[in-house]
Amino acid sequence: MPSSSAALRYAVALGFSAAAILARWLLDPWLGSALPLVTVYGAVAFGAWLCGWGPALLATAAGYLAADFLFIPERGALSLGTTAEVVGLLAYLISSGIIIGFGESARRAKARTDKSEEALRSAREKLNVVVNTMAARVAWCSRDLKYLWVSKPYADWLGLKPEKLVGRSIQEVMGPAGFEKIRPHVLQVLEGHEVRYEEELDYPSVGPRWVSAIYTPTYDGDTVPTGWIGVILDIDQRKRAEDALLQADRRKDEYLATLAHELRNPLAPIRNSLQILRLKSPAEPTLETARDMIDRNVQQMVRLIDDLLDVSRITGGTLQLRRERVELAAALRQAVEMSDPLIQSSAHRLIVTLPAEPINFSADQTRLAQIFGNLLNNAAKYTEDGGIIRLSAKLDGREVVVTVADNGAGIPPEHLPHLFEKFTRKSAQTERSRDGLGIGLSLVRGLVALHGGSVTAHSDGDGKGSSFVVRLPIADSSEPRPEAADPIRRTSGPAVSHRILVVDDNRDSVVSLAHMLELMGHRVHTAEDGLAAVETAALVQPNVVLLDIGMPKLNGHAAARQIRSGPGGAEVTLVALTGWGQKEDKRMAAEAGFDHHLTKPVDPAVLKDLLAGIPVR
Repeated sequence: MPSSSAALRYAVALGFSAAAILARWLLDPWLGSALPLVTVYGAVAFGAWLCGWGPALLATAAGYLAADFLFIPERGALSLGTTAEVVGLLAYLISSGIIIGFGESARRAKARTDKSEEALRSAREKLNVVVNTMAARVAWCSRDLKYLWVSKPYADWLGLKPEKLVGRSIQEVMGPAGFEKIRPHVLQVLEGHEVRYEEELDYPSVGPRWVSAIYTPTYDGDTVPTGWIGVILDIDQRKRAEDALLQADRRKDEYLATLAHELRNPLAPIRNSLQILRLKSPAEPTLETARDMIDRNVQQMVRLIDDLLDVSRITGGTLQLRRERVELAAALRQAVEMSDPLIQSSAHRLIVTLPAEPINFSADQTRLAQIFGNLLNNAAKYTEDGGIIRLSAKLDGREVVVTVADNGAGIPPEHLPHLFEKFTRKSAQTERSRDGLGIGLSLVRGLVALHGGSVTAHSDGDGKGSSFVVRLPIADSSEPRPEAADPIRRTSGPAVSHRILVVDDNRDSVVSLAHMLELMGHRVHTAEDGLAAVETAALVQPNVVLLDIGMPKLNGHAAARQIRSGPGGAEVTLVALTGWGQKEDKRMAAEAGFDHHLTKPVDPAVLKDLLAGIPVR
């Protein structure tokens, strides 16, 4: 019995004794002197059960004394004068002791049970507080696919109270379509596996939601799961944000590809016209200087476009290396050739220091040249005219270390941590003409990482020059040098004259390219849309068609297919000449029947070598 003090328990025990004596007194007319202690045993039992063994002993003593005085002869006096009275007292005390012992045990067992139940209630209340306030929704389900218990947040998603869900079928509550989505996971967890998944499920109260769920099997002393506990986390906002980012990334890639296409289109007639000037104009020094200047800046614009697309490919994980056995000196020589116009135009002095022994390793030579070419361009750009640029390489264990250093503008300390991030620009607003797009160093870092290496920048501050150190592993150098994937091969064979059809909806491109090809000795026909291309090809039956892709009336892919199926189409060489230069664009061109794919603005020397390798028919 719960009490506030020990005194109260003793008082209650005495009350039980008094009640027992009163009950015996009321029975006295019928019992007389028989059974004088019959009701007292009850007081002892109640005292032990409800108040404990101490108060029960008090009830035992008080009850016997009162009964002896009132009901045992001689009544009205206390006596133990006879053997029978002594034996009766001993029997009473033994019986009361046994009753007190059992009562105390029962009382303690009840107290333990009450405490356990209270602890269980408290634990359940705490659990409910936790699961009902946590971000995750929790459900306990049985093997026969019914809810055994659910948290309130889970029930809220289903639009019901928790008690209304218990015992109901999961399929009934979620609906057939929703249950079919989770059925594979349910079957898996009932086989004893922990299951994790992300799904978009339709909940009655909140609608479609992306969730991340963990199903854990439950057991009841057997090896076969009796059900499972599901913990479901709402990840809808995150998934929607991820989808939005993916969409934005796709739109960005589409925009960059379109931008590259639109920038390359006007560069094509500029480069064609430049070649025409080379072929037709006299070799006058001033004109040569002007032509070289135009060519150098066209090449720089093409490199900027290619770098921009390469950064996008690296970010999207779509840029693939073409590894081969590369000699480091060859890659560095190619990089120097790429950067030489910029270095020469600024009157810089380039000092190259290479090891005496060749260094061969597995890499993509074109990308290596791109890495070191960008670093050399960077050094040339940020060094005042007449500066010194040093390019050095050495072996360091199983790594090759290439350093590009200059005595130029240097890098402020606060810029160093962000130097390789995309679109990071060093200069202040008034000096932005030297900064470019801020993608060159980001591209360097991405390409170096694809090779399994690292790049670091060092500078003592403004005006104190800078150095970039590239470390590349050379552990794998056993790969043979493959044949170049580019189908265009340089040739020194005799000049050939082809019947060529040039097709482009940009009139400047058509006119300039046709004129350039005629100066090379070819017979040229032109068309300015896809339908005209198909009609002209059927009429003149060219053996080479230079075909743009994005055209009105009929695009280049459709036109290529129709030319292939027309007269002489099986023998004609189809060349895609387009501003679309992504990997996917080249794949689509090959599927449409093109033999080659050239990206605008095409290098006249590359086009010349391509045409020289095509047999005349």
